[in-house]
Amino acid sequence: MKIAVTVRRKQLRALTEYLELLCELLRLDSQCGWTTHFEHSLSVANRLLETGFEQVELNELSLSIRSVYGGMGSFNDYVPLVDTPAYRAWRRQHADADRVTSKVYDAALALMTIGGQNA
Repeated sequence: MKIAVTVRRKQLRALTEYLELLCELLRLDSQCGWTTHFEHSLSVANRLLETGFEQVELNELSLSIRSVYGGMGSFNDYVPLVDTPAYRAWRRQHADADRVTSKVYDAALALMTIGGQNA
């Protein structure tokens, strides 16, 4: 089953929004080793929105994002520096970190899902 381009574009926009929030959060931690990965993912997502995309490109982006979740030493093990004024301000303005990271994963997975609820 092929998913309509308009649906995929909407899914990609959602992923971009969540990646922007996640990158904001990660930038608050100067010691975070994951910032570069997610900023690159955001850059790729924005480029695909601007220039168009094929399903294979969405699959590659999805896999790249999801590859850092799970396993020992993965992004799942990352704990933001929660006792800083900048983090507390971010958290007051946005959802907590766990929800943002989960939304990024789910949005990336949705780009590959065939016939799912977003279709």
